[in-house]
Amino acid sequence: MMRLVGFLRGIENLLLGLWVGGLVFLAAFAAPVVFKAFESRSAAGSVVAVIIQKFSRMEYFLALVLFFAAIVLLLITEKNWVRTYVSIALILMFLFATLYGRVWRPQMSALRTQITSFDVPSEQDTSPARREFEKLHRRYTALVVVNLLLGVSVLILKGFETAGRRRREMEGVT
Repeated sequence: MMRLVGFLRGIENLLLGLWVGGLVFLAAFAAPVVFKAFESRSAAGSVVAVIIQKFSRMEYFLALVLFFAAIVLLLITEKNWVRTYVSIALILMFLFATLYGRVWRPQMSALRTQITSFDVPSEQDTSPARREFEKLHRRYTALVVVNLLLGVSVLILKGFETAGRRRREMEGVT
């Protein structure tokens, strides 16, 4: 049983690190660089949309595996507030990723085809498609930030939990 717990905790750390790292890379590096490299916001948005679409597939897979790992670990490990928080956070992250990746992103992609140009400022383009796209984009961005914060908080808490567990083991040995 301890081997399974250790394996699942390792998988949890690895997959969550990949997910959080991917979100940071997209938000801090990929999207800003693409938008800076292109003069046209429409062209840059098209490139970023393709990158996000590809990342979204991996993100959903990571979220799905983490969802199941969180539930299993919650059921088979000692009950404490850290494990409870980690499991609830990972379950929420899965639900949020499903909402923004599987519901809102496809809706935004469909709306993109109806919008003439993103080079026209949103204040000047008052079409219903543009307004709906902007609303979904704000929601999408906000929920991605929530997932990023949840993921970082989980990684930090898991680090403290691991350090505390090792300290207790060392004190029990000596």
